[in-house]
Amino acid sequence: MRTLLGFLVASLVASGVVFAADESSWTTYGKNYAGWRYSELSSINARNIKRLAPNWIFQTHAPAGMETTPLVRDGIMYVTGTSNHAWALDLKTGKQIWHYSKTPQKPLDLCCGEVNRGFAIQGDRLFKVNIEDTLVALDRVTGKVLWEVELGDFRKGYSGTVAPLVIKNLVLVGTAGAEFGIRGFVDAYDVATGKRVWRFFNRELGDTLVTTARAK
Repeated sequence: MRTLLGFLVASLVASGVVFAADESSWTTYGKNYAGWRYSELSSINARNIKRLAPNWIFQTHAPAGMETTPLVRDGIMYVTGTSNHAWALDLKTGKQIWHYSKTPQKPLDLCCGEVNRGFAIQGDRLFKVNIEDTLVALDRVTGKVLWEVELGDFRKGYSGTVAPLVIKNLVLVGTAGAEFGIRGFVDAYDVATGKRVWRFFNRELGDTLVTTARAK
């Protein structure tokens, strides 16, 4: 499905009920560090759910389907798509504010398509991985690229689909490509510069998973 559908309740929006709570409450993948993946907001419930109706529809025109979790802050929705596409949308109208795209390098060794799971956010910076296994920092207001670093060499089977996680001044991100025999790792990058701070390698030995650390 290539359409992002904004489900807002027209009558509830008009009364101000839906937006009475904090609109910026979903600012990381999984809702919070505990990975709840649900909201405690109660403005939409079993009694009024029948009043739900599409308020706007945004057509991405990106290839294939979407597997992203949108983030919301200050009335703006940030969403990633396939093949290195991403958008900032007005939350109430669905109007595009900016669009980021980068043509993936080829050939890519992929098992399951050029999917992406979403952004991480800190302040006025957004962070996402590109499918050729790079980490990108974008300006939240303009969509301009601030920095981009390589995680793994796509020519060796590495790829990137995961949503990063920001903790304080670090962007945490893993890598994909295990179907092609890559060596898995988790990295931490400085949010301001993109410099790698550390890397954890995952090494499988028989039935035991051993994690080792290497400072960088």
